[in-house]
Amino acid sequence: MLWQIQFFPFCTQHIFLSHCCEDREDFVFPLCGALERRRVIVWLDQHNYPYGRTSFQALRDGILKSRHVVFLVTEAMLEQRRGWSTVELAWADLLQENLRELGGILQTVSLPIMLVPPDDPRLRRSAWFPCVDRAVFY
Repeated sequence: MLWQIQFFPFCTQHIFLSHCCEDREDFVFPLCGALERRRVIVWLDQHNYPYGRTSFQALRDGILKSRHVVFLVTEAMLEQRRGWSTVELAWADLLQENLRELGGILQTVSLPIMLVPPDDPRLRRSAWFPCVDRAVFY
């Protein structure tokens, strides 16, 4: 059975920024700052965790209230084993399927940005391999 969303909350962010915590200082915080200077509203786990919500609830709600989910697939993300980003990927994919069922209100939910080479053998063994065809490589 397909997970179905009963109603879509009002979008409060443009981008949910999915990343590995090891990339925050050198990459994620500068990117977030650059986006915010361009008036892009970013959901970032360091700033947008509401009190009284579990991590799973906060992440799920953050994705539901964002127009796009941008996945920063880096060396660190491929090496870490915590799995938060793959949970976020699953929720974004489910959200995309629900939107498609509604007639395509919004077709582009998730955008994987690969900061590793497309032939990196770790991609083939990761949750990111199915995203390779819709990813942007840098």
